[in-house]
Amino acid sequence: MPERSPLTLLRDYIIILFLTQGAAILLFYIWLKTNPLRFQIVIVVLIVALLLAFVWPICLGLILNKWRRYKRYLRRINLSLSAFS
Repeated sequence: MPERSPLTLLRDYIIILFLTQGAAILLFYIWLKTNPLRFQIVIVVLIVALLLAFVWPICLGLILNKWRRYKRYLRRINLSLSAFS
């Protein structure tokens, strides 16, 4: 599998960010209409939604990057072991 360019990764990150924020805003709107609460709770929910929207794609990218390195390492081991057979 060829390595992806940084622009492609940035585009994917922006798409995931907008989808996550859109879903968070929609859920927040539904929740607010069905059960209005105090203003402080509303602010906390918005902050948590924004943090999740920014943090989890970065964590996912780090995990996928580690997984790609691990697969590359396993492939190298397999090639080196097949040379001995």
